[in-house]
Amino acid sequence: QGKQLFVQLESILESVPVDEYCFMLNPEMLPGNEVDESLREFYFLSGTKLAISFKTVVYLCNYLRATFNPQVSLAKEDWKLVNTCSKMMVMCNADNETAWNLRKSVIVANHITCQDERRFTSLVFSKYPKKEGTWAHRRWVLAQLLKQENSCADLLSLYKEESRVVEVAVEQYPRAYYSWKYRAFIFREFSKKNPEIQSEIIEFELAATKKWMKSHVRDYSNLVFRQEVLTAQAQRLGEAAWSLWETEMTENLEMILFYTGHESLWNFRRFLFHAQFSLRKERTSDYATMITSELSSVSDIFSQKVMEKSHEQKNSAFNYLIWVAHVLKKEGNDISEFIPILEDA
Repeated sequence: QGKQLFVQLESILESVPVDEYCFMLNPEMLPGNEVDESLREFYFLSGTKLAISFKTVVYLCNYLRATFNPQVSLAKEDWKLVNTCSKMMVMCNADNETAWNLRKSVIVANHITCQDERRFTSLVFSKYPKKEGTWAHRRWVLAQLLKQENSCADLLSLYKEESRVVEVAVEQYPRAYYSWKYRAFIFREFSKKNPEIQSEIIEFELAATKKWMKSHVRDYSNLVFRQEVLTAQAQRLGEAAWSLWETEMTENLEMILFYTGHESLWNFRRFLFHAQFSLRKERTSDYATMITSELSSVSDIFSQKVMEKSHEQKNSAFNYLIWVAHVLKKEGNDISEFIPILEDA
């Protein structure tokens, strides 16, 4: 029965551009199944959405384990078999590194294209958006694509497509570390590939991460990526970067006051403060104003008039002020202004 199910799934994948799949107990219970009646016990298909029964997964895995010999197939250069078997192995278990390596061999042999593999990994992400091996394979595929000559327009289009893949994955599973790690990878690689599009990529990501930050306040992975984008923007601006950090500090404070008690925003503020603090030698007059403003803004948080939901917020503000005082003291600055505020807190 494993062989029959293997052939049937192969037929479905070849005839329908499936873009999402899952496993379920009883697909035959769902209405609107487009597969043949004899297959409804094992598969459910509606448009481009596919469901596979759990028992089908067991049959497929047992069949592949018993009949598929990767070494023999590679030696015979039977790329069609290697492609189909490795595809099903990955769909059943995205942690199967052997299967991912087999797929690399199929690509190197030019049996399938990198664009084909991008579509397939997007399908796998619909079921396994947090698997490190899938993101690592996607990085390898993208690296092959970037070796080719691409126009600026093509690169920008490709970049936005890859960013959208990450966005879909993290919408399914917030704070998905490997997804954001991949986004940081493409940000660096595309900027390095063609510096001419770096400014457009930076502007795109500043807007995208800002939007995500406002709707997913607890997602610190997004803020870590935003730190990298802001750093790249500051390097482009040079001495004018002070206004960038000033604006970010203001917007961050507004979010801290609106979304109370979120440690991610306070951790992000530490990064912003340190980035602005590093420019103090070039902006001596502005530096003194910055410290005074920071003390005033954070000390207001200890007032009940500003915050009613106060415990987590005050605790985060207190820890932040201690950290700022430590940074200033380490650089030989006077921190006497901090003592009364901390004592009152």
